[in-house]
Amino acid sequence: MDEVSGELSRLVVLFRHQHRAWLATAGPGEDLDAGLPEFDRMEETGDRILRLPCRSQADIREKIRVVLEFEALRLPLKEDAAGDGDMLRIFLLSFSLPANATPA
Repeated sequence: MDEVSGELSRLVVLFRHQHRAWLATAGPGEDLDAGLPEFDRMEETGDRILRLPCRSQADIREKIRVVLEFEALRLPLKEDAAGDGDMLRIFLLSFSLPANATPA
């Protein structure tokens, strides 16, 4: 079985770290604040994950798994689908594998 690309793996690890850092900004019973730098960093990394072209079937599986795991990745796609759909289109096109991609 093929492996997830280094770039996607690195972005997922970074996103997980940034997501935990953002969650840590709110105390028990407090609302999370999307106006914080921790959120901005997490959002930027999430955007890079959503836009990153997949290089293999493993990348496709990993990207889908991570998007399903984190609402912070699903929400921009959901919100975009109600708008102009550019991000959703970019996300879906990121699954188009290059001709030299490793088969499943």
